[in-house]
Order: sequence, then C-alpha cells, then structure tokens
Amino acid sequence: MLGLSNLVTELGTSGMFSSVESVDYYAISKDHLGDIKATFNDQIIKVQVYSGDDFESIAKKIIDKAEFS
Repeated sequence: MLGLSNLVTELGTSGMFSSVESVDYYAISKDHLGDIKATFNDQIIKVQVYSGDDFESIAKKIIDKAEFS
C-alpha cells in the first residue's frame, strides 16, 4: 500500500498528467485515504483513493473519468 503523498508524486512525475494534487477531504470510510485531483486531456478530474489503490489503479480511474471528443 502506498501513501497518498507517494501516489501523488508518482502520478505527477509519470508525465501522463499535467498536474496532480491531493485534495484534503474528510475520509468517507476507514479505507478512504483522500482524493486526488489531476489534469488530464485539459480536464480537471477528481478521484477517490483507497488503501488498496496503486499507480495503475489511480491512473485508470482518472483516464476512465475523462471525456474524449
């Protein structure tokens, strides 16, 4: 399990997203680490991060939420 700050760093340095930041919200469950806000495809996308998430699962959540025209 990676911490939220490690995931933000890894996503930010990957080059896939133009910006990545942690959004400080109250946890909705004990497994909810917080939220990440990323800019992808000129869209600001916010996803929830859980204790079982890693780089690939978060990147997939962000890409899946993006709208492509």
